[in-house]
Amino acid sequence: MEKNSKLVMMEKGEIWKVLLKLGIPTMVGMMISALFVSVDGYFVGNLGKQQMAAVTVTTPLTYIITGLGSLLGGGGSIYIAKLLGQKNYKKANDAGSVIMDTSLIVGVIFVAILLIFMNPILRGLGASNTDIVFAKQYAQIFSISLFFNLFNVTCNNMLASEGATMYSMVAMLVSGISNVFLNPVFIYGLHMGIRGSGTATLVANILTTLVYLYYIGAKKGSVRYNFLNFKPVKEYYVETAKVGVVLMIFQLLYSASIAITNVLGAGYGDACVAAIGIEVRITSLGFMAITGFTKGFQSFVGFSFGAKAFDRVRSSKNIALIWTTAFCVICSVLMIIFAKPLVAIFNNDAQVVSIGVKALVYYSVTFMGMGFIMVYTLLFLATNQAKYGGIVSLARQGVILIPGLFILNAIFGMQGILLAQPLADGLTVLLILLLAYKSSKKLNQVAANA
Repeated sequence: MEKNSKLVMMEKGEIWKVLLKLGIPTMVGMMISALFVSVDGYFVGNLGKQQMAAVTVTTPLTYIITGLGSLLGGGGSIYIAKLLGQKNYKKANDAGSVIMDTSLIVGVIFVAILLIFMNPILRGLGASNTDIVFAKQYAQIFSISLFFNLFNVTCNNMLASEGATMYSMVAMLVSGISNVFLNPVFIYGLHMGIRGSGTATLVANILTTLVYLYYIGAKKGSVRYNFLNFKPVKEYYVETAKVGVVLMIFQLLYSASIAITNVLGAGYGDACVAAIGIEVRITSLGFMAITGFTKGFQSFVGFSFGAKAFDRVRSSKNIALIWTTAFCVICSVLMIIFAKPLVAIFNNDAQVVSIGVKALVYYSVTFMGMGFIMVYTLLFLATNQAKYGGIVSLARQGVILIPGLFILNAIFGMQGILLAQPLADGLTVLLILLLAYKSSKKLNQVAANA
């Protein structure tokens, strides 16, 4: 297989231009997708705070699926990018096909477990006696959509490995636009209530899957995916897991932290749970933007590292750090200034707004360092330093955040719950400063021995 223009671009293109071409489409797609998810929250929020709390309870399920997609697609994309950088195209095709098929198998198993054990799962995620009925109504349909969501997340990551971020953006736009237009139709037009929101999400995910299947079937990319070529090889899974497990742990711990936050927040009423859900939807806009851009950065670093172009790795890191930090600072300032009107868009209950504003302002302060966290985490993973990436993921969402939730809740009550994530992010920045120094020395050693 000859290299297409995207691979030539990653190999020889001017670095800042390549990062823009890879990162901007995914960033735009993920921002708009997150925006439409927020609009989805607006429609549900208008049904009532119990419905909003019910949807918030199911949020960890999405992050679990994203975690599984990160394991397969995220880990697989860096592996595939390295293979493409090494010009090992046949192995890239075979490994890519196995990863895609595995995502389908895992999706079926995951959805089956959810449907069979739905009631205890929702209770474990923080559903209260007042919102469990709504949570079940939503989850019964939403669970099925997660099968398609897993495949979509896997595809989104895998396409990034070959520089096809523009097509990923199109797929995300299809998902977001269809979701926002279908929500009012199903919720209000067809009088389905909260079930309508779940149905809109299901249809949107199916449409997105069809977009990815067209890309694969039309053989538009550098990697040729063949669903009938399922030949599982240990090496494919091992190499995918080296990075993918770290990405999955991050998402699963994030899911666990949200579930714990919901459970602890439920002790202060549905207004607290609803407010936390609103804060997550608002901040996800900025977080998704950074995630989208750094996904392009990750692909470039993986390709360049595989091609032993270490100077391009260093230069891309410096550029990405400057751009993402500037973006995060701007976002933080805007969220602090417009906190109250932003929260009130989703729900005008005075108690919900009051709690939501506090949560948003607290989070905004440490969001300024999110670009730093994301760039270095993905740099670690793409340059065979998964150990450092794993330390960051375990620390931020696990070792620091989860105990912090219980400790701060015990000391400061609801205020402590709202402060836990910002404090965890601040401490994570300090941790990365230490790891970045060690990482730089290791990368210099690798370059010297190449």
